[in-house]
Amino acid sequence: MKKILAIGLSALLLAACSTVTKIDKSYYTHVGFWHEDNVSKSGNYRRGEFVPVNTQVRLIEVADSKKGTSFTLELPEHTKPVTVETRREYTKGPAEDIQAKLFGDKPVALSPAYANDIKAGRIVVGMSKADVLAAIGYPPEHKTPSLDDEQWTFWISRFDKQLIVFDKGRVKQIID
Repeated sequence: MKKILAIGLSALLLAACSTVTKIDKSYYTHVGFWHEDNVSKSGNYRRGEFVPVNTQVRLIEVADSKKGTSFTLELPEHTKPVTVETRREYTKGPAEDIQAKLFGDKPVALSPAYANDIKAGRIVVGMSKADVLAAIGYPPEHKTPSLDDEQWTFWISRFDKQLIVFDKGRVKQIID
């Protein structure tokens, strides 16, 4: 009986601390991202399965809480939904702004010279900042507070980072 009460209380507290909005609408991904075991974390570690920019997805719901925002998606040829989780310390802003960064009604126009690299989630010297965002998503804001910065830090894994150095808005160097 105590276990049932504890589970019920936990569910009640969770419901009180978060807002879940049902969406059920098709969008295109505006960034590439990776997911492992059907979850993509804020750091967008580069492991697991890659979902390229301009993939048509069905956004099922958005859950917003004090910890962050999560987006539940149906991907083509996937039997289980994928959840994209963001955390406030890494991805700032209201759920609507985060959603607008990640998804849109129309595909993103890709630079013809880099389209294949962008679709594969690869960064190459010469790409614009917009190309990098489309290819691998947004850098965590606690490491790259402004997209105007000439250096962006990405996580490859929990312990490995990658530094993208720009010169006049173009990738100059990639430091692993």
